Amino acid sequence: MMIVIGNAQMDQMNRHSMRRFETRLMAHLEEVVPKEYAAAGDQEVLKLIRAGMKRAKPYGIEAEEDIALFVELMLTDSPEWELPEERKWARDILQNRSLTGHLKMAMLYDEISAELPSPENP
Repeated sequence: MMIVIGNAQMDQMNRHSMRRFETRLMAHLEEVVPKEYAAAGDQEVLKLIRAGMKRAKPYGIEAEEDIALFVELMLTDSPEWELPEERKWARDILQNRSLTGHLKMAMLYDEISAELPSPENP
């Protein structure tokens, strides 16, 4: 007996998987950046996650952990953190097709996190 999964069933499975990822990422963000999460609220964070997934994809950032870092920067720095002229270096990294999405986000996250205010360095 062969089981055939139709397009509608595949779409439903994909939507379910996406909702689970969004829920996990919301919980992660609430844990790692609680002040920023609380200021934005659940609905805005969800919108940010969905926008972040769309914006990250053309840069080759598709793994969940890398999308999480991309969205975290959107929440802690700016929703369009890579677009200001002074961040041209970040866009250069994002647009470099020879780098993996994981390597791009590791490089960017370390650099931008160092720029952001911290409790020790406001």
